[in-house]
Amino acid sequence: MEIDYPEKFVTLKHQHILGTLMSLGIEREQVGDIIVNERIQFVLTSRLESFIMLELQRIKGASVKLYTIPVTDMIQSNENWKNESATVSSLRLDVVIKEMIRKSRTIAKQLIEKKRVKVNHTIVDSADFQLQANDLISIQGFGRAHITDLGGKTKKDKTHITYRTLFK
Repeated sequence: MEIDYPEKFVTLKHQHILGTLMSLGIEREQVGDIIVNERIQFVLTSRLESFIMLELQRIKGASVKLYTIPVTDMIQSNENWKNESATVSSLRLDVVIKEMIRKSRTIAKQLIEKKRVKVNHTIVDSADFQLQANDLISIQGFGRAHITDLGGKTKKDKTHITYRTLFK
């Protein structure tokens, strides 16, 4: 969804959007990424769209209009992404996250179980989730990664992956 608001009179931040959504009784797990750049966009479960369209009329005292947009039209962050590559034993979410954050697989599993990992703006709580090319992974407390390419296999049947990171 995209928010249209009077930019001349109010400045909205991530915390204002999230706070307003939670004040409507929406749980944090039902809200995906909230992107605040030149425009404000956020992702949420499809069953909440009509509820939000009816109930969300003001944020920080300013009248707002909401528009439904496809995920493909989401704005990209204008941050500096770093290109990286790795060789992984499988495309399981926990295995790939382990390589990206350079921590143990146990820590990667804990992040997933605590619902701190999103794939394509949706919370994934299964460590055996299979990733694909062009998946966007958000890891709360670490940053984001975008899988740009799945390369070939090695002699030991490992997969080469190329990805971009935007980590803290």
